[in-house]
Amino acid sequence: MARPSLTFLSLGSLFGVVGVVVCAGACSSASSPSPAPPVSFGVGVFAVQVTTGTANLSVLGPGGAPLLQGLDSSTAVGTPQSMNDDAPPMTGFAVRDLATAYKMQYGSFAATDDTSKPWQVVTRAAVSGASASNVDLYAGSTRVAAIAFARGDEDQHLVATLTAGDGAPALDGGPAAPRRRISWGFACDASDQFAGFGAQTWGVDARGETIPIWAQEEGIGKDLTTDDPTGIWYVVGRRHSAYMPLPEFLSRRGFFAVADNAQRSTFALCSESSTVARMELELPVTLNLFYGPTPHEAVSRATAHFGRPRVPPAFAFAPWNDAIFGSANVRRVATKLRQVGAPSSVIWTEDWRGGTWSGDSYTLEEEWDVDRTLYPDFEDVAKDLHAGGFKWLVYFNSFVEQDSKAWPETAPSGYLIGQAGNGATTPYTFTDAKFQPASMVDLTNPAAVTWAAGKLSAAIALGADGWMGDYGEWLPTDAVLTGGLGLDLHNTYPLLWQQTQRKALDTAIAADGVQRLSFVRSGWLGTAALADVFWAGDQRTDFEIDDGLPTVLPIGAGVSLAGVSTFGSDIAGYQSATNPTSTKELFFRWTELGAFSPVMRTHHGTEPALEWSWESDDDSTAHWVRYAKLHMSLAPMMRGLAQAAHDTGISIWRPLALEFPVDDASWPVADEIMVGSGLLVAPVQTAGQTSRNVYLPPGVWFPWSGGSSVPGPANVVAPAPVTEIPVYALAGTIVPTYPDGVQTLVVEPSLAANAEHAGQDRIVYVFAGENGAFTEAPDAGGLSYTLSVAAQGPATWNGTPLPSCDANLDAPCVQTATGQTTAYVTGSGTLVTNGARFTASGGWGTRKVTVVLRY
Repeated sequence: MARPSLTFLSLGSLFGVVGVVVCAGACSSASSPSPAPPVSFGVGVFAVQVTTGTANLSVLGPGGAPLLQGLDSSTAVGTPQSMNDDAPPMTGFAVRDLATAYKMQYGSFAATDDTSKPWQVVTRAAVSGASASNVDLYAGSTRVAAIAFARGDEDQHLVATLTAGDGAPALDGGPAAPRRRISWGFACDASDQFAGFGAQTWGVDARGETIPIWAQEEGIGKDLTTDDPTGIWYVVGRRHSAYMPLPEFLSRRGFFAVADNAQRSTFALCSESSTVARMELELPVTLNLFYGPTPHEAVSRATAHFGRPRVPPAFAFAPWNDAIFGSANVRRVATKLRQVGAPSSVIWTEDWRGGTWSGDSYTLEEEWDVDRTLYPDFEDVAKDLHAGGFKWLVYFNSFVEQDSKAWPETAPSGYLIGQAGNGATTPYTFTDAKFQPASMVDLTNPAAVTWAAGKLSAAIALGADGWMGDYGEWLPTDAVLTGGLGLDLHNTYPLLWQQTQRKALDTAIAADGVQRLSFVRSGWLGTAALADVFWAGDQRTDFEIDDGLPTVLPIGAGVSLAGVSTFGSDIAGYQSATNPTSTKELFFRWTELGAFSPVMRTHHGTEPALEWSWESDDDSTAHWVRYAKLHMSLAPMMRGLAQAAHDTGISIWRPLALEFPVDDASWPVADEIMVGSGLLVAPVQTAGQTSRNVYLPPGVWFPWSGGSSVPGPANVVAPAPVTEIPVYALAGTIVPTYPDGVQTLVVEPSLAANAEHAGQDRIVYVFAGENGAFTEAPDAGGLSYTLSVAAQGPATWNGTPLPSCDANLDAPCVQTATGQTTAYVTGSGTLVTNGARFTASGGWGTRKVTVVLRY
């Protein structure tokens, strides 16, 4: 029987007791023998219900709400599944012993399955164990798999450990040997929606998608119609190609699922049948279910288990600017930024190891040490940048080219990934992005890790404050590492690379206390706790939906559910190999989005002499300065949200569905993003547009730039000239900002005005109509704010009426305009005006607080 349409919060009312029988497809007719009653057992807040005669297994939540609603050993639409059918098994469970051949070129992978062995459909189950929490799965008389259910970290965490049964291939048979996979099917209905799966570019609602999980190059452009290796698959990405794909999803039914297995997996979300979803997983695997019931609670429980995001240094939340081409140009860029009044805390330099021109393209040298031709005085440049209030970040990846100076330091010592059958000292080589023979550091070899971390530490000793830790997703499956096969380590190699970076960073920070960071693009389960900053990868320098500006929001939304919080992208894109270089319009639009991103960072692109930048003309410089100042002003909000992300697992950027889960229309929105719980950012992502449609979820919304409030849900047309970005604030939102004048967030002494210039002075934007609260970062001095509804009346501060301001705006005083009250006050206290009560707490008694209250 069909499940009625449900909202996220009403699932618990579907069943009143655990013992209800759930029928998938047609239930038994009156003339059929009565089936054995389901066997049910509880694990924490969950109940597992098994109809043994049909292998129908359901996982239920509190009140009997079906989370994973089971299917019988016939399809959900009533058609029997053939035991030898090669089609996707539309059943509860099926297993298959499958060999997969992988081919890697330029970090992209073609996987070819040997489908000669058919799926074995599980036709019955048996429940056993001391607490009746083990389920054996049988295809005919053969026990093909088993599931052991147990409580995880808390009652709302269910752990299902799936193992192979009789006749399964051995796991040590090599990269080309067959391995057993299991298909776990569960029911879909019209209300089911899914989000997650890491750094996906195609959108945010996974319903209707079949998603393979395998870390690889995203591609230069994408064929959005397929995941098959067609055409020049090793250059052009496929629909679900991703640097950080993750085997996890948020379900609208109130849970977050994570398949903890480093092998390739596939998730078919009502895509093969409108009534069936499947997880296809290699055994053994541990499936974790985290029950909410709200999305915030479910994600918070999952990130508590797999790793909460780090809180990066404050300077991460100020603008970053790239500068290359040698010492003189790096100094010139830094000087010009200060001259034009553009706030910036970071200069990052990719070509510190060297760079080469090839026509209009500029490629990096693959070395692990400074290029003394381009940067003969690297140490002095670092000192000059530090004096100007800049951190200096450089560049590393884990490749070692055969012609590099690093090769004789690594290859003879067995520090590189090896060839199968030839021993660890025979390096595995492939053609890298520069079309040169290269290998990768074996980051399972402790000595190799020490070597790599030593190179990172050497850069720090020269004066670098961190780096881009690039790549990580190229590990070939047939390579041999000290810790095992490339096949088994491929998806987790990014973690090994990030752990190596942390070793160098944490050692240096512990020694001298200087703030440092790294930023990465690839990852796996656990990246959030290792990486300071994550960036979206190598987007094309265009507005195209496959691999341009429109992909940034889906990537940010997807990784946010895994706890990746401090996120940014290459402003104006990176890759121009198969498309024109960036335009002024693209630079303007990407800059606007960058201002509302946790990290605002420029990139020179692949053809830096032709790419548009903030220096291309006076308009672009002014545009950059304006939005860099806005981004800097938002740092108190961003830093407060970063601390909250560390504490709760709820990231700074969020998909709309995370904040509005009961709103059907919010789940598929991929061209808007929430910053915290209250700011909705809707960038223009189409060339030539000067307005755009914006969907506003339920609530009352205020245009950030001014104007009357709008009740949601609603679709509105927002004006968006090329210099503007539509942003809306939800009633109840509080946004603390710095006053103008802060040039850097570097805490070490410098000549630039840092956060101490503002001290605890704030301009706080308050949007009345609902209750709200906000707490700044701990080092801000205990600054916090609350908002509640109050009676109408004249403006008062701590109970005393506020006089109208004179021309000097001497506090305390108030200014009024249509829909807005601006109060100039000092210290802590409570402002009551226009039906709102706003309280600023903490800090010095003399600090200046400007409250801009919209109503």
